[in-house]
Amino acid sequence: MKEIKLKINWWTPLAICLVYFPIKAFSVNTQELSYDDLINELNYKQYRLNQINSGSSLSQNSMSLGMVTSFNSIEGKKSYLQPLQGFEIGFNSDMSSNQYEGRGLFRYFFQNGSADQQASLRELAFQIISHRELNKSWDTYYGGGFSVKHLLLDSPIESLNELSIQLNAVSGVETKISSTSRLGFELGARFPFGITGHDRFALDGAIRLKTDLE
Repeated sequence: MKEIKLKINWWTPLAICLVYFPIKAFSVNTQELSYDDLINELNYKQYRLNQINSGSSLSQNSMSLGMVTSFNSIEGKKSYLQPLQGFEIGFNSDMSSNQYEGRGLFRYFFQNGSADQQASLRELAFQIISHRELNKSWDTYYGGGFSVKHLLLDSPIESLNELSIQLNAVSGVETKISSTSRLGFELGARFPFGITGHDRFALDGAIRLKTDLE
């Protein structure tokens, strides 16, 4: 019986490795995407591209409406910690990019208190906000500015009618609920430039619905 010899060149194993391992690595790292996953991913990429394009060309404006609760520290003839509830109306405009936003707010707090003590508050606030994207549905933000506050307090021992200018700082999160609307949750603090006034300090929380303007 004749012995058959198979001649293998030195480059044959090398060629097999060069072909086999890239194919193997590609098959391991490739994720299987359903049709819906692919469509959602393409829609999100298109949405982000539109955001970038709109930020580089035209500013995006929006209006907001929200409910707010505030706890105010008031120093008069005695100390008060006055809780107040109200609503707010806001106007927002993107500044040069979608990361930064200018905001103007008007807040109206209803008269509140006990039978012998009543307080109410009006506030006009201006803020610069910086946004950071967490994922395709949620953003977080922080910022600050200044507020003009008008406080009214009526109690058996004193009556206050004070207009003050205060610094403010805010932080919150927003979630996208439609292509043009976002729902936000915010915590904020307000404090005066000095300690000469009666309205000393405030902590507040707000829930806000923001809608883009066409």
